[in-house]
Amino acid sequence: MIDLGADLAHWFDLDEEPYTVRFSRLFVRRGETGLTVHRAAYERSLADSVVVERLRVLDDDGLEAPVSTADPFRISFTGGAWLMVTPDDEIAVGLPDGWSVDHVPGPALGEASFIHPAEPPAGVIADLAEWLARCPAVDPRWRDVTRFAWWTLGVNTLVLDAPAGLNRAVVPSKIGYVGLWQWDAYFMAIGLRHGDPGLAREQLRIALAHPSTSGQLPDVVHEDGILASSDDLPPGDLENLRAMASPSLAHTAVPLTKPPLTALAVALMGDQSVVDEFLATMLAAQEWWYRDSAPAGRPAYLHPYSSGLDDSPIFDHEAILVSPDLSAYLVLADRLMAGWLRERGRDAEAERCTARADAELAALIESWNGEFFPSVGEAGDVVASEAIVSLMPLLADGLPPHLVDGIVAAIEDPTRFATAHPLPTVAVRDPDFSETRMWRGPVWVNTNWLVAQGLRRQGLIDKAERLERATLELVAAQGPNEYFRPDTGVKPPRATTVFGWSAALTVDLAVAHS
Repeated sequence: MIDLGADLAHWFDLDEEPYTVRFSRLFVRRGETGLTVHRAAYERSLADSVVVERLRVLDDDGLEAPVSTADPFRISFTGGAWLMVTPDDEIAVGLPDGWSVDHVPGPALGEASFIHPAEPPAGVIADLAEWLARCPAVDPRWRDVTRFAWWTLGVNTLVLDAPAGLNRAVVPSKIGYVGLWQWDAYFMAIGLRHGDPGLAREQLRIALAHPSTSGQLPDVVHEDGILASSDDLPPGDLENLRAMASPSLAHTAVPLTKPPLTALAVALMGDQSVVDEFLATMLAAQEWWYRDSAPAGRPAYLHPYSSGLDDSPIFDHEAILVSPDLSAYLVLADRLMAGWLRERGRDAEAERCTARADAELAALIESWNGEFFPSVGEAGDVVASEAIVSLMPLLADGLPPHLVDGIVAAIEDPTRFATAHPLPTVAVRDPDFSETRMWRGPVWVNTNWLVAQGLRRQGLIDKAERLERATLELVAAQGPNEYFRPDTGVKPPRATTVFGWSAALTVDLAVAHS
């Protein structure tokens, strides 16, 4: 029997979890009346993406047929009708004799195309079956959530308007996030490598295809180009950026990028040809951080966007920060690249990476304030907020044992990071902590995964596995949401669902725990 994911039907409420298929821009949710069909687009809200509303299937008496089930294959209606979408952005509706479809065109993004085939489109069936067959085998405890996470990665795959080989992007979500953010690409690749290493490598190629002449990698690759500078922002976003950042933004463009996790993702691919393909780009990007993104002498985030933690309280009063997570990522990258360079007989370059890592690690160690690693502003002002970034130095090899113990103490302290569902992105005791506000307290799968990686690098395997299991249990209960409340585990109102990196890293963790 062909596997079309019927066992996953319990995930699909058509409210939080929509129906869609691979490569289609269309996704279907429940509306106030009938169903609503949306078209995914870059930076476009749900309300602004409606192409069909009040879609109803009517029986031969003109009465609305209710939805009976929804699953990865199709939406089925009582009485035998069904609805699917296709990669060509058609709405396919199968109707018994005498039945009809009633709908109202939406206000946005053009007309929708309806077709009425006698049988479900064979291409959609074949593609779904092929994708689900690639899902890695995992322990039975994690099978259901892994299959749903794998389905999520599949349906979040869209063809961008880009050259062949650089156009199959696994986007964070079809709800507004139609593009490939740089660090999303790394997390997607880490999960995809377990079932589709070719697609995983393609995410890296897209993210690394547009370096500047100075080596900087862009924040986002999207259909209209790239986002690599404040000059690339629409006027409204630019005003918001200036309002939340340093006064210098009023006069000069600010580079926008994402945390330097390329080397970590490449290392986990486990393929030396991937190292060969991207090593030059990684080395140039590393040079950019130290040369062009270090206004006070050490590498810094020049804007919150570049940290990925846009609304974290560490940026409430200063946009340019030397942050402990950035230092840890750069140390890790230099050590990985030094190893690859030595393997290729490039000893002088390897020594340069090692010396740079040693110097940045020493500066990071010096910044310890007795309780945690704080962020520091451009003028040297220490930021009081205790956020998830203070845990990331675990990723840096060579951290003294007493500092590792200090970070672990924070992780295990209920007044800081030991919440019912770990790890909050801001310490509970911090006055800016919020259970629901994005990077100001909620739990994110990617930061949990990074901290667990750090615990593993420090040899704390039991503690890493405990955090990884807690993360898997959270996603298994709630779904691969964008972020979660640290007290109840539920999705805050503004978090989106079927989120790409939550799905990708769930797959990675499930494989690791199988």
